Amino acid sequence: MLKFIVRRALWTIPVVLLVILMTFVMMRQIKGNPFQVTERAVPVSIQRNLDRKYHLNKPWYTQYIYYVKGVFTADLGPSLVQRNQTVNDIVKEHFPVSLKLGALAMAWAILLGIPLGILAALKQNSVFDYFVMTFVNAGYAIPNFLIATLLIYFFALKFRAYTPFPTNGWAGPSSWVLPAIALGPAPMTFFARIVRGSRASRSRLKGRRTSVRENAETRNDAASTSRTVYTGATATRSPAKSGPATCAAE
Repeated sequence: MLKFIVRRALWTIPVVLLVILMTFVMMRQIKGNPFQVTERAVPVSIQRNLDRKYHLNKPWYTQYIYYVKGVFTADLGPSLVQRNQTVNDIVKEHFPVSLKLGALAMAWAILLGIPLGILAALKQNSVFDYFVMTFVNAGYAIPNFLIATLLIYFFALKFRAYTPFPTNGWAGPSSWVLPAIALGPAPMTFFARIVRGSRASRSRLKGRRTSVRENAETRNDAASTSRTVYTGATATRSPAKSGPATCAAE
């Protein structure tokens, strides 16, 4: 097991380098100047300084080395959209929110998906089983952005006066509900299907073992009955066979 984990970890390194190379090549194919935010051209002196600062005046393979170094040292450079921030600052600002949102979506997916999978397995091939699997598969088939759009439509327009859940912001627990619901159906479907399949296969295996045990007991009972009948028949025929011999001897 340890060798397998080490081998997988080592194989991750060339895969990551390949992904970085593909990203680097595709980014180089994009034409234009990333430092030009308006239609006015950047002055030559400023452009030269920017090229020197970000190593754009060096060959492509040298730029790739700097690019790989920046990725592995978590130095993602400045943001081309928010000019006064770096990419690291943006990640630090938004990652806790994304982490909390993902944890909430995963939590309700587990709390709902696992019980549904167990109940569907216990009532396999019933109306309840078909209803549960239709519900969870629909949650997997409908994309998250459509679920989010429907939630905004109903909770922000139709039933705004009757619901306490806002559709914007991240101010408190009430604003966490709808985003978690929008992200939860896909993992909920995964847990429900995995649990249902595992439980159903275990039930089938248990039933197969019970059937094999019953067949073995039936065969043992039949064999025991056959031996009893054979023994009784042999005991009944024994005096008849010994009678003529006894008479002849006399």
